[in-house]
Amino acid sequence: MGSTPSQTVTTRLYQAYEAGQFALLEKLARELVEEFPQASIGWRALGAALQEQGRWHDALPVLRHCVALMPEDAEAHSNLALALQNLGELAAAEKHYRKALQSEPDFTQAIMNLATLLGAKGDYELAISCYRQAIDQAPSLVQAHNNLGNILQKIGKYDEALLSFRRAVEIRPDYAESHYNLGLLLEKMQRLEEAESSYLRAISMQPTHWQAMGNLGNLYRNGGRLLDAQCIDSAVLLLRPDQAGAHCNLGNTWKNLGRFDDALRCYRAALALDPGLHQAHSNLLFSLNYVESLSVLASLEEARHFGARFEQYSPVRFDRWSCEDKPEMLRVGFVSGDFRQHPVAYFLLSVLEKLSRKNLDLIAFSTFNGDDLYTRKLKPLFSSWIELQEFDDAEAARMIHKLAPHILIDLSGHTAHNRLPVFACKPAPVQATWLGYFATTGVAQIDYVIGDPYVTPPGEESHFTESIWRMPKSYLCFTPPEEDVVVNELPALSKGYVCFGCFNNLSKVNDAVVALWSRVLQQIPGSKLFLKSAQLADPGIVGTTVDRFAAWGIQEDRLILDGGSNRIEYLQAYHHVDIALDPFPYPGGTTSVEGLWMGVPVLTRKGDRFIAHNGESIAHNTGQDEWIAEDEMDFVLKASRFAANLEALAELRKGLRGQLLASNLCDAERFSTDLEEAFWGMWMGRER
Repeated sequence: MGSTPSQTVTTRLYQAYEAGQFALLEKLARELVEEFPQASIGWRALGAALQEQGRWHDALPVLRHCVALMPEDAEAHSNLALALQNLGELAAAEKHYRKALQSEPDFTQAIMNLATLLGAKGDYELAISCYRQAIDQAPSLVQAHNNLGNILQKIGKYDEALLSFRRAVEIRPDYAESHYNLGLLLEKMQRLEEAESSYLRAISMQPTHWQAMGNLGNLYRNGGRLLDAQCIDSAVLLLRPDQAGAHCNLGNTWKNLGRFDDALRCYRAALALDPGLHQAHSNLLFSLNYVESLSVLASLEEARHFGARFEQYSPVRFDRWSCEDKPEMLRVGFVSGDFRQHPVAYFLLSVLEKLSRKNLDLIAFSTFNGDDLYTRKLKPLFSSWIELQEFDDAEAARMIHKLAPHILIDLSGHTAHNRLPVFACKPAPVQATWLGYFATTGVAQIDYVIGDPYVTPPGEESHFTESIWRMPKSYLCFTPPEEDVVVNELPALSKGYVCFGCFNNLSKVNDAVVALWSRVLQQIPGSKLFLKSAQLADPGIVGTTVDRFAAWGIQEDRLILDGGSNRIEYLQAYHHVDIALDPFPYPGGTTSVEGLWMGVPVLTRKGDRFIAHNGESIAHNTGQDEWIAEDEMDFVLKASRFAANLEALAELRKGLRGQLLASNLCDAERFSTDLEEAFWGMWMGRER
């Protein structure tokens, strides 16, 4: 018997490896190391067999033995490093990658693996350098271009990332992963048609690429193509019923279609699969605001459950802060994904313009990439602008904590792009939620919810896990549109009929709302209803909407249905509306105030919780108290009475914009003073 394995044995090892028969490879390798314990080939084969089976713990001692047998062998060090990397021992893995590269500086795979490790550690510039080195050595290595694009995207170098992904698909046009990553980047850059094409290419090359399908569904949903999104989301679930995100995506589509029972079922299925998926729980809580039959207590308990869950999952928790105890100037951080053309920005801009001149240092923590006219107006109002979207909750919390804000304000609640799990880490000593959401967050580490006497009236403190901080008059302050759209004369005077309207998200128009508005139309012969919403760009949803009203005796010719549009066209659409009707239990906010700015009064209904009170707050703060209905019967009576007096309506229309501009809702100077006092009050009262 020889002292080294025969060529036949070596060939069998190679054949088993090439055929992917790793269990057989393991068996042969174990026999070989028993017979030839000093032969490196057997240990190397055994290590490879265990690695390929994902048995990293079992592989580790074998690979260490390989290194002991071959201390100068680059591949032995690289294999050991890969096992250590997969076991989370990044420092030790990096040491062995560097030893591999000392022995073989042009070892491209080791360079690639080291780059991946450095990226995982957050050493992005070093990772980029490694990927570029790999590309210099192997210009056609598609994975290097792809991975380099991912790192560049993560640090916000989108134009460079775009070049990397385009080079990857140029080298290998059938590489689905690069088309997918290119689609992700293009979507972030708001180049949506190109993103759609990239997702479709990825799917055509890999029909089971469920991630590309999921993102395509998101793209369709956000673009108002809900029925297309429903088809895609359902197809993803057929492929991957075990994916919590797929259930969440379908839930989002059902929500936008107004099918909240189906949406809630999907969100609960997502949470059953992944209790830590905060987006699913946030979407569930957001959807509960549309369900009038659900009690405030039930919603509160669901929110408490969210808060407790994310306190449990919190990756880091702060109980000490470095901000000054008695500051001359308060540092106030604002966390939002809506520093862009968005309703939150409409209610934020004029306030920040005044607030930035006061005794406050304002910091923006943006959670969504956006760069439009509103972004460019908002940025100069902050002393610092920090992008959080590419960082996980622990990283984001540490970044905020390091900047030491005295107060941290959540502007999202359970709406899109929120980072409530970051607030659960308590990165600031005082935390509050304001503006973007209309109920409790459930996060115990958020100290205050900012309201007013109408949305958070005395007696409703038990609706919140937060303490209520009431602004004296309104919790909203509207920034009037810059668009030059005039108020026209009352349309009914020339058209011969009264046109009611609602430009809210169609999801708010539930069956009870359809029934009530149908009663209004029946009460006023010849009247029409103008609905404008992004969902109504879809012919299928138009047909469904017509059928819903037909069930209450309202024929199609009494409906005007229109899809989304740019803001000027949206405001001009109010030229066709005499009276706006508020949905319930989720009334309008931005749409209501914009309607008033266009001379259109809003008939709203009393509610029983923050969200349902929103129309009342707007009406009270603009001197429109008589436009608040006590109940459904009063709603019909008031609609009939207002519609019957066209002369009074015409007169009201002429002066309504001026009335709004002179009201509490547009008094940014007063509001900013009240808000500054609120911030100082929160800080001074933090130990009480």
